[in-house]
Amino acid sequence: MRDYVKLYDDCCGTCGRYCWDESPRTNGFRCNHHCDYYNPGEKKCSSYYRNPVDNYTIERKMQEWDRYKRWYIVTTVCNLLGLPSDCEYRTIFATVSEKELMGTIDGEQLLADYDVYGSEVAWLLDNFAHNDNSKDATEKLIKEELIPEFDKMVNDVHAGNVKKAILRYIVLTRRLMEKFNIAYKQVEVKYPGEGYSIMHEPLSRLRKTN
Repeated sequence: MRDYVKLYDDCCGTCGRYCWDESPRTNGFRCNHHCDYYNPGEKKCSSYYRNPVDNYTIERKMQEWDRYKRWYIVTTVCNLLGLPSDCEYRTIFATVSEKELMGTIDGEQLLADYDVYGSEVAWLLDNFAHNDNSKDATEKLIKEELIPEFDKMVNDVHAGNVKKAILRYIVLTRRLMEKFNIAYKQVEVKYPGEGYSIMHEPLSRLRKTN
């Protein structure tokens, strides 16, 4: 098991100002000092103070974030469709993350990259879905492109083709990045979570300029 408390000892996730008990967004939970949302792995600021609650509580909350919020695009789509937190899409990708990706160099690099780019895609997807000018097109994208791909991935996992499911997800994410005009540059990180935290500027800087 990953030691989340040690891993994020100097990060937002262990700060007493971090609002774990509130509803998160795709980029994390609210900081009640800065009144903005941050990933648990964001490096601490000068206002940091160690959360006084027990380590077990922090560990449990971080595990939940890692399990369900890691898959930003899946989570956003499920939220937009009103699907429950224990729906098959969420749980099956959480299992893939835990069993197939964490603990391997390539897998953790993939997750770290996804912390940056998956969260940006999900943020744009959510915004477009709530914009009167783009919500119909976004609903069509979700129902006609994303859900069919999710179903294929679920079937792959049930058939024992986990690597095929992961590849589908990578291709889908890259396709959405192209659709939303997001530039890609591999993130150099030591563990998942830091990929997002090193991007201190707004994620909008990832948008292509040409």
